[in-house]
Amino acid sequence: MKVVQSLVLLIFCITACTNSNNNSTETHSDTTKTNKEPLIETLCFLRTEGLKQQDTAYVQLVINGDKITGVFANIPYEKDSRIGTILGTKQDHLIKGIWVYMQEGMQDTLDVEFKLDKDILMQKNYSMDMKTGRQFLSDTSEFTMKYKNIDCAKLPERLKSR
Repeated sequence: MKVVQSLVLLIFCITACTNSNNNSTETHSDTTKTNKEPLIETLCFLRTEGLKQQDTAYVQLVINGDKITGVFANIPYEKDSRIGTILGTKQDHLIKGIWVYMQEGMQDTLDVEFKLDKDILMQKNYSMDMKTGRQFLSDTSEFTMKYKNIDCAKLPERLKSR
Protein backbone atom coordinates (compact mmCIF):
# COMPACT_ATOMS: atom_id res chain seq x y z
CA MET A 1 0.00 0.00 0.00
CA LYS A 2 2.86 2.41 0.82
CA VAL A 3 4.50 1.61 -2.54
CA VAL A 4 1.32 2.60 -4.37
CA GLN A 5 1.01 5.83 -2.40
CA SER A 6 4.65 6.64 -3.09
CA LEU A 7 4.21 6.08 -6.81
CA VAL A 8 1.11 8.30 -6.94
CA LEU A 9 3.15 10.99 -5.17
CA LEU A 10 5.87 10.47 -7.80
CA ILE A 11 3.29 11.15 -10.53
CA PHE A 12 2.49 14.52 -9.00
CA CYS A 13 6.16 15.39 -8.50
CA ILE A 14 7.02 14.62 -12.13
CA THR A 15 4.07 16.71 -13.29
CA ALA A 16 5.06 19.64 -11.10
CA CYS A 17 8.72 19.51 -12.08
CA THR A 18 8.24 19.36 -15.85
CA ASN A 19 6.04 22.40 -16.41
CA SER A 20 8.92 24.87 -16.59
CA ASN A 21 9.85 26.97 -19.64
CA ASN A 22 13.31 26.11 -21.00
CA ASN A 23 14.07 29.23 -23.08
CA SER A 24 17.09 31.35 -22.17
CA THR A 25 18.44 34.53 -23.71
CA GLU A 26 22.09 35.59 -23.82
CA THR A 27 23.14 39.15 -24.68
CA HIS A 28 26.65 39.96 -25.96
CA SER A 29 27.22 43.68 -26.72
CA ASP A 30 24.65 44.48 -29.41
CA THR A 31 23.82 40.90 -30.41
CA THR A 32 20.97 38.92 -28.86
CA LYS A 33 20.96 35.17 -29.19
CA THR A 34 18.16 32.89 -28.01
CA ASN A 35 19.07 29.34 -27.01
CA LYS A 36 16.10 27.01 -27.19
CA GLU A 37 16.43 23.66 -25.54
CA PRO A 38 14.11 20.88 -26.71
CA LEU A 39 10.59 21.45 -25.47
CA ILE A 40 9.73 19.10 -22.62
CA GLU A 41 6.11 18.02 -22.88
CA THR A 42 4.10 16.12 -20.27
CA LEU A 43 1.03 14.21 -21.42
CA CYS A 44 -1.38 12.10 -19.36
CA PHE A 45 -3.75 9.39 -20.56
CA LEU A 46 -6.44 7.26 -18.94
CA ARG A 47 -8.14 4.02 -19.96
CA THR A 48 -11.07 2.50 -18.10
CA GLU A 49 -12.93 -0.75 -18.76
CA GLY A 50 -15.20 -3.20 -17.04
CA LEU A 51 -18.94 -3.13 -16.42
CA LYS A 52 -18.65 -0.04 -14.22
CA GLN A 53 -15.44 1.34 -15.76
CA GLN A 54 -13.66 0.25 -12.58
CA ASP A 55 -10.54 -1.23 -14.24
CA THR A 56 -8.15 1.67 -14.72
CA ALA A 57 -4.85 2.24 -16.49
CA TYR A 58 -3.00 5.55 -16.32
CA VAL A 59 0.00 6.68 -18.38
CA GLN A 60 2.00 9.84 -17.86
CA LEU A 61 4.62 10.53 -20.54
CA VAL A 62 7.37 13.12 -20.23
CA ILE A 63 8.68 13.73 -23.75
CA ASN A 64 12.09 15.40 -24.09
CA GLY A 65 13.03 15.27 -27.77
CA ASP A 66 13.19 11.56 -28.59
CA LYS A 67 13.57 10.46 -24.94
CA ILE A 68 10.57 9.27 -22.95
CA THR A 69 10.18 8.88 -19.20
CA GLY A 70 7.00 8.52 -17.25
CA VAL A 71 4.67 6.62 -14.99
CA PHE A 72 2.44 3.69 -15.94
CA ALA A 73 -0.19 2.30 -13.56
CA ASN A 74 -2.44 -0.65 -14.41
CA ILE A 75 -5.05 -0.98 -11.66
CA PRO A 76 -7.70 -3.65 -12.26
CA TYR A 77 -10.62 -3.67 -9.83
CA GLU A 78 -10.04 -5.99 -6.83
CA LYS A 79 -6.94 -7.51 -8.44
CA ASP A 80 -3.21 -6.94 -8.09
CA SER A 81 -2.10 -3.67 -9.61
CA ARG A 82 1.10 -2.96 -11.50
CA ILE A 83 2.54 0.49 -10.93
CA GLY A 84 5.91 1.70 -12.13
CA THR A 85 8.00 3.82 -14.45
CA ILE A 86 8.59 3.87 -18.19
CA LEU A 87 11.90 4.62 -19.88
CA GLY A 88 12.03 4.64 -23.66
CA THR A 89 12.40 6.44 -26.97
CA LYS A 90 10.05 8.12 -29.41
CA GLN A 91 10.39 7.98 -33.17
CA ASP A 92 7.68 9.87 -35.05
CA HIS A 93 4.45 8.62 -33.42
CA LEU A 94 5.87 5.35 -32.02
CA ILE A 95 7.09 4.95 -28.44
CA LYS A 96 9.08 1.89 -27.36
CA GLY A 97 10.30 1.34 -23.85
CA ILE A 98 10.66 -0.73 -20.72
CA TRP A 99 8.11 -0.63 -17.93
CA VAL A 100 9.65 -1.33 -14.51
CA TYR A 101 6.82 -2.00 -12.08
CA MET A 102 5.93 -3.44 -8.70
CA GLN A 103 3.29 -6.15 -8.29
CA GLU A 104 2.62 -8.02 -5.05
CA GLY A 105 5.82 -6.56 -3.58
CA MET A 106 7.97 -7.89 -6.43
CA GLN A 107 9.71 -5.81 -9.08
CA ASP A 108 9.37 -6.92 -12.70
CA THR A 109 9.70 -5.51 -16.22
CA LEU A 110 7.79 -5.63 -19.48
CA ASP A 111 8.46 -4.14 -22.89
CA VAL A 112 5.85 -1.54 -23.84
CA GLU A 113 4.90 -0.01 -27.17
CA PHE A 114 2.58 2.92 -27.71
CA LYS A 115 1.40 4.94 -30.68
CA LEU A 116 0.72 8.62 -29.96
CA ASP A 117 -1.73 10.34 -32.29
CA LYS A 118 -3.03 13.76 -31.18
CA ASP A 119 -5.17 13.19 -28.07
CA ILE A 120 -5.17 9.38 -28.32
CA LEU A 121 -2.58 6.93 -27.01
CA MET A 122 -2.76 3.35 -28.28
CA GLN A 123 -0.92 0.50 -26.53
CA LYS A 124 0.10 -2.82 -28.05
CA ASN A 125 -1.59 -5.82 -26.47
CA TYR A 126 0.37 -8.56 -24.71
CA SER A 127 0.54 -12.27 -25.43
CA MET A 128 1.04 -14.90 -22.73
CA ASP A 129 3.85 -17.48 -22.67
CA MET A 130 1.98 -20.51 -21.33
CA LYS A 131 5.19 -22.22 -20.17
CA THR A 132 6.47 -19.33 -18.06
CA GLY A 133 3.20 -17.54 -17.34
CA ARG A 134 4.80 -14.25 -18.42
CA GLN A 135 3.35 -11.67 -20.75
CA PHE A 136 5.33 -10.41 -23.74
CA LEU A 137 4.94 -8.39 -26.92
CA SER A 138 4.71 -10.82 -29.82
CA ASP A 139 5.39 -10.13 -33.50
CA THR A 140 1.62 -10.13 -34.03
CA SER A 141 0.79 -7.71 -31.18
CA GLU A 142 -1.41 -4.85 -32.33
CA PHE A 143 -2.29 -1.41 -30.97
CA THR A 144 -5.66 -2.32 -29.46
CA MET A 145 -5.74 -0.61 -26.05
CA LYS A 146 -6.99 2.97 -26.35
CA TYR A 147 -6.26 5.72 -23.80
CA LYS A 148 -7.85 9.18 -23.79
CA ASN A 149 -5.89 12.33 -23.03
CA ILE A 150 -6.58 13.92 -19.62
CA ASP A 151 -5.33 16.97 -17.75
CA CYS A 152 -2.42 15.71 -15.62
CA ALA A 153 -3.59 17.86 -12.70
CA LYS A 154 -6.98 16.15 -12.69
CA LEU A 155 -6.00 12.62 -11.75
CA PRO A 156 -9.15 10.65 -10.82
CA GLU A 157 -9.78 10.29 -7.07
CA ARG A 158 -9.72 6.48 -7.22
CA LEU A 159 -6.07 6.69 -8.35
CA LYS A 160 -5.07 9.24 -5.70
CA SER A 161 -6.20 6.97 -2.88
CA ARG A 162 -4.05 4.02 -3.96
